[in-house]
Amino acid sequence: MRANAFEDLSGSTEVLGLTYAEHLIVWSMRRIALGRLGCPLVAREFQEACGGESGEALAAFQVLLWMLGRSGRRRLAVGAPGMLALSRDEELLLAVFAAAQAGAEDRLRAHLVWLYGKSDTCRLEAAVKVVAGTLAAKGHRLRLPRPVRTGPSVL
Repeated sequence: MRANAFEDLSGSTEVLGLTYAEHLIVWSMRRIALGRLGCPLVAREFQEACGGESGEALAAFQVLLWMLGRSGRRRLAVGAPGMLALSRDEELLLAVFAAAQAGAEDRLRAHLVWLYGKSDTCRLEAAVKVVAGTLAAKGHRLRLPRPVRTGPSVL
């Protein structure tokens, strides 16, 4: 993993602080969560971001959301389209895609195990890497948040 892969995302817990790729992921997830699986606007945005690989990237994104929705350890909290604040699950999914772009395999797997509730995350990882890799190849980077350090509390 690159030493400078981590960036401070403080202040970007709102849609207004997101990069284009981060916004695409959150906005698309929100649209799909509302049952707009075949939404032409989502397809157009993936085409804009991913070019000729947009069909594969969008299909992988939809598979990821379907698997998490069907077999995840719990229902994901997703904001409504137009909502400025990001949910913790939306922030976590952004970290999943960013970890894939940064090559942070252990972190990617840990996030997916947390979301999926199962240790076999191979299909989820493959779907995430298709989306993250396609976005990276087109110059769209996602910022990897700094890890949260916890330790013994001092009284």
